[in-house]
Amino acid sequence: MPKFVVPAVPLMRHGFILPSLLGVGMLLAGCNKSAPSGQVVATVNGKEVTRYELSVEPAAVNAPPGTDLDTLLPGLLNSVIDRKVAVQEAKKRDFDKRPDYIARIARINETMLAEDLFNDWTREAPAPTEPEIRAFLAANPQAFANHRVYTIDQISVASEGARDDDLKPLMTIGDVAGYLRGHSQPFGRSIVTLDSASLNPKFDAALSSQPRGNPLILRNGPVTNIVSVVEVRDEPVEMSVQREAAIAALKRKKAAERLVAARKAAQIKYATGYGK
Repeated sequence: MPKFVVPAVPLMRHGFILPSLLGVGMLLAGCNKSAPSGQVVATVNGKEVTRYELSVEPAAVNAPPGTDLDTLLPGLLNSVIDRKVAVQEAKKRDFDKRPDYIARIARINETMLAEDLFNDWTREAPAPTEPEIRAFLAANPQAFANHRVYTIDQISVASEGARDDDLKPLMTIGDVAGYLRGHSQPFGRSIVTLDSASLNPKFDAALSSQPRGNPLILRNGPVTNIVSVVEVRDEPVEMSVQREAAIAALKRKKAAERLVAARKAAQIKYATGYGK
């Protein structure tokens, strides 16, 4: 039986598996006349399990290029059988008729459809112009030319127990921890890593200009984070990668604009008490 090896190309297109994966060889050796055959690799209380079902399992779809799927699929078959047995047992208890289950399934379906549409819109978006690319790179230096990785000493505390007047005179993150302990305020402290590409440009600028060790107070509703920069590592992004990322981001932005336009065209009515 020939081996099926994962090709070094994407296997998913518009949510469907490419036909090449469907040519995987038989999974079950020593089949007899009563055993499943062809596309059907097993049955569970009479319900078929097909090779196609196995081929769209995440472990198969996301397998690294060059992976021999014949070594993966038997293990996937066992997990699929376990899931189908559990599903059949759940249906005996009418789990599939419960309102919360129906609502979750509807949400999953809606999310998948919306993601597929957004991906199509992104692919269809026209390539950005050179001025658009340059403007995007200039507006987001923290993600490109000035890309950094921060090591942060962070304290999280309930906002009601962390007044600015009490915290601002404190000179170090250690002083903040001592103050909170002295006032019996529970808090969490941890060392975290922040990638500047994920930060708001203003926050990145505040972090990069903050003297090492000095606390910076960040209000976030009921939780306040006090952070102190321990280390900064500069990791500028190569220009070719910058352009690629900028083009992708700008195409996603144009896709998002199509959603805004579709929402404006939709007839949306709100119940009393629900704002726009």
